[in-house]
Amino acid sequence: MANLLNLKTEHNEEYLYNYLRAIQNLESKSGNVQVNIANSLFAADDLQIKSDFTAALDTFYKSDVRRVTFKNKKETADTINKFVSDKTKGLIEEIISEDAFDALSRLIMVNAIYFKGQWKKVFSPKKTSTVRP
Repeated sequence: MANLLNLKTEHNEEYLYNYLRAIQNLESKSGNVQVNIANSLFAADDLQIKSDFTAALDTFYKSDVRRVTFKNKKETADTINKFVSDKTKGLIEEIISEDAFDALSRLIMVNAIYFKGQWKKVFSPKKTSTVRP
């Protein structure tokens, strides 16, 4: 996971601790701010994953492993999209299409964030745009 996130190994423990604290702070509802973080790995049904890895995912990333059958491309895309849509209150309805999978697909890491609140510094409408897949 550290390699995937491009972390320097000498900072992993400190980074993970701070990441976990940040997630806990963000997800705790305070005032008019709501944050939902959608972290999950979608793994092939037959892919073996060590229990230490899944425990670390849960502990440090508040994430889990969900099993899918990549051969069923539409069903897999629908499963991933529903997960993200639920976590983002329907704002991200499609994060992946069935065309994204091929015969070598074994694992997909998904991360999306839902934020509802007032920004301390408001974004300039001229510098923002809506991105659609």
